[in-house]
Amino acid sequence: MYFVNLWKNIWSELNKTRPCLVYSIKNANFWNTVVILPFKSFKWSKITNFQIEVDKSNENYLEKKSIVDITSIRQISKKRFLTKKWKLEKKYINDIDEKILSLFWIKK
Repeated sequence: MYFVNLWKNIWSELNKTRPCLVYSIKNANFWNTVVILPFKSFKWSKITNFQIEVDKSNENYLEKKSIVDITSIRQISKKRFLTKKWKLEKKYINDIDEKILSLFWIKK
């Protein structure tokens, strides 16, 4: 997980500096870009099928309860990276994998 500069976006795209999960394999990074999943503040009483609630912990160093929004998946330049901060727990990675497969209608 890194802090990533997501400024200069268009219309309703996520912006500002956010914690993001890098979600791509090394072999896919040959264009100096990576796929990321941004974190958002948890503000709602109900989350959607494509969001995963992540509690703050000593391992991930999030400041507060957050959500990973799978529908906000995007490719960014590595130049947007600011600092590496965290490691996301395996239980969340498994949930993310399942929801990404579901988003793109891929069956296991």
